[in-house]
Amino acid sequence: MTNRLARRLALGCTIVLGLVMAPAAPAAADTTFEVKGKVVTITLMVDVFASEEVSTTEDGTPIHKYFKTVVENTWGAAFKGLNSLDCYKLELVLDFQLFDVNDKGRDGGAHKLYVGTERRGWRGTGWDHAPKETSLDPNTGDGTRSFENNRVGDIPVNAPPYVVAHEFGHLLGLGDDREDGAPKPGYALADVMVGGVEGTDVDQTPVIDTKVLDRIGEVLKSTQQGLPKCQAWSGPVRTTYLASFERITCTAEENGTITVGVVDGDVSGVIDTSGSETCAGTTEPTASVIHLTGSFEDHEFSLSYSEVVGDHALTPNCLVEFPAKIRVERGTGSIELMNNQVAGYNITCNLTIEREADDEPVV
Repeated sequence: MTNRLARRLALGCTIVLGLVMAPAAPAAADTTFEVKGKVVTITLMVDVFASEEVSTTEDGTPIHKYFKTVVENTWGAAFKGLNSLDCYKLELVLDFQLFDVNDKGRDGGAHKLYVGTERRGWRGTGWDHAPKETSLDPNTGDGTRSFENNRVGDIPVNAPPYVVAHEFGHLLGLGDDREDGAPKPGYALADVMVGGVEGTDVDQTPVIDTKVLDRIGEVLKSTQQGLPKCQAWSGPVRTTYLASFERITCTAEENGTITVGVVDGDVSGVIDTSGSETCAGTTEPTASVIHLTGSFEDHEFSLSYSEVVGDHALTPNCLVEFPAKIRVERGTGSIELMNNQVAGYNITCNLTIEREADDEPVV
C-alpha cells in the first residue's frame, strides 16, 4: 500500500421552452438580497423579451433558459466555491421569465433584457444608465445602481457565455475592469468583468475569483439594507508528516493559513495550504483548500469541514478529529491535531487563529 492510499483510508478527500408567454405577476424590483446569519441570498429577477425569431438558441433552447444556465454555471458556481470578504456565503436565486417583445413584462418591476430586437432600436450590448445609487466606487465603477433600479439592457441572441456572465455581473453591482482599452492593473483578459478589450476570447470560461466576490460584498455593505457585521479571524497553519513502511521513509511539510468569518455566532471559512512530500528520493508538491463551517460561542470555535479540494493533499488527514474545539483567550486560540490511526503514519497539524483588528475589543 502506498503512503497516498493509506492517507486516503484516514480521510476520503473529494477532489474536488419555444416562446412561452409568462403571466404577469407582482414582484420585487431590482436585484434583491436576504441575509440570514452569514448566508446572503441574492435574487436576480429578469424579464427577457424576444421576438419569435430570436426566442431560442441554435439548438432550440429557450433564450431565457440559456441565460439562466450560463449564470448558474459561472456566478452560481463561484458563489458555491468562494466566500465574500472572508465571511459571507453568497447564494444565487435566478427568476428569469420570457416574454414576447411586445409585452410589458411583470408588474412591480424587474430588470428587463431585450434580445437582438428592433423594439428599442439595436443598441449593441449593455445596460441603460441608472438614475440613482446610494454608493458608487469611482475606482472600480462598482455601485448599488442595480439594487436600487430596474435596469433595461440589450444583448444579442448569440451572446457567448463570457459575454452573458459579464453582463449579469453588472446586475450584481460590478463595474467594468478595463480602462484605455486594456484590463485594469491586477486583471487579465479572462477576468469576467474586463470584457470589451481587444484580444478577449469570448468563448473562454470567465475567471471569477475571490477579489470579485469581495467587491460584491462591499457593494452589499454599501446598500441602504447593508450587511451584518462580520468578525474576521485568521492565522497560520503548519502540517508535518512522517511515514515509514516497507523500508521507505516519507517526510513532508505544508504551510498556509486559516481564515474564517463570524456573523452572529455562525462561522465559515477556509484552510489553504501547500508544500511538498518526499518519498524514496522523489518529491511531489502538495496542496489543499478545506472549506470550514461551524460556530463561535462562549469564547470557543467549533469547526467542521464541508468540502476538501486537494492535489496529493496532507492537511485534510488531520480532520479526522473534527469538529475541532479551539478555545480563544484575548483574541487568540490554537490547537494541535494529530492522525496516527494507520501504523507507520504520523501527521500533525498546528493551527493558530487570531482576531483581526477592528473597532471592537478582542475577547
